[in-house]
Amino acid sequence: MTGKLDSLLEEVGASRLRGPHCYEMYAGTERFEEIAEARPGTFFLTDWLVRNFDRAVIKGLGLDREPELKSMVFGNYEALLFLRQVPNPRLAVKAREIADYLGLPLEISDVGLGELEDRLAELIDA
Repeated sequence: MTGKLDSLLEEVGASRLRGPHCYEMYAGTERFEEIAEARPGTFFLTDWLVRNFDRAVIKGLGLDREPELKSMVFGNYEALLFLRQVPNPRLAVKAREIADYLGLPLEISDVGLGELEDRLAELIDA
């Protein structure tokens, strides 16, 4: 089942942001493509995902109940890249904890809002 979101948005007269996902939008199209090509084993974090990792990933995927799933889900990742929107020391500490939990090296890249503002403007101007 694909395409359900687009048909629903069309039905209610709404639009969505251009792009495949938030990681590409925050990193910027060109940079995201470079990272994906050079380091395909990269797991991306955003401010939201760092804040909600326990709920969305650990509990959401059942890793708290079935810890052996962690290697199945994250076993092929080689690095963790935190696309940080707002410099926040607490989020940096939490990202380090996530990296330690996953056993991955962490890189933090301050990207701000990336292409979000431009893409929102495109929707307003459309």
